[in-house]
Amino acid sequence: MIALGNRGLPSDTHPEVDGLRERIGHVERRLALRSVLRASVAAAIATAAGALTTALVAPSLPRLPLVVALALGPVIGVVVGVLRARRARPTDAELVLWIDRRLEAGEAIVAAWELGGDPPPLMRATVRRASELLARADRNLTSPRLGAAR
Repeated sequence: MIALGNRGLPSDTHPEVDGLRERIGHVERRLALRSVLRASVAAAIATAAGALTTALVAPSLPRLPLVVALALGPVIGVVVGVLRARRARPTDAELVLWIDRRLEAGEAIVAAWELGGDPPPLMRATVRRASELLARADRNLTSPRLGAAR
């Protein structure tokens, strides 16, 4: 898989919010996979259209180059998808905010993430609420869709 890392995530997050690291990693992997799949399918369709057009316009040309192009199309798409996923990766702050909004946490998860490992006494309830929301949340709710949008 693509090594994206956890840039910007505080290394000393509160132990109750450690599930957030796992969720961010899962979201990163799903976004990268979606990018790879989309680029691969787009390249396969473009290659197939080009090969079909070439075969119809010039039927006397040899078929081997067309078959090679059809095989290489999706591979090129995977490479383009990986490059696009690495370049267009959202920041950890954006991913935390996205997870917070998906769980309708009222920015409790964002606050817990920003507070780090030792929150002030007045904010411990917020960290506890964020931890409870993350523990109860369905993983599919915080998982980006791989297919076409509805």
